[in-house]
Amino acid sequence: MYRLISILLPIASLLVAGCASTVEEMYTPAGRLGYNISCDNGFGGGAWGDCFRQASELCGGQGYKVFGRHFEPGGFYVPARRTLLIGCGQ
Repeated sequence: MYRLISILLPIASLLVAGCASTVEEMYTPAGRLGYNISCDNGFGGGAWGDCFRQASELCGGQGYKVFGRHFEPGGFYVPARRTLLIGCGQ
C-alpha cells in the first residue's frame, strides 16, 4: 500500500501543478485596456469555467465582454490550452 501511494502521490501533484492560468494586458478593438487569459488546464482536463472565473475575479462588479476565445486540444504529454480575450466593463 505504501509503495502504491509513493508512486501515485507525485503523479497527482504534477496533475494539479499543471492547472494554471496566466493573464497578460492587451488592448480591446475599441482601444481600451483588456486581458488575455491563458488557461493551461494540465493533463487532468479542465473547462472554460476556469477562464471565466479568472475573468470575473479580474473585473469584479464591472462585468466583462468576451472579444474572442481559442482552444488548442491537448495530446500525449501536451495539456489542453484555452485562451480568453476580455475587456472589463465594456
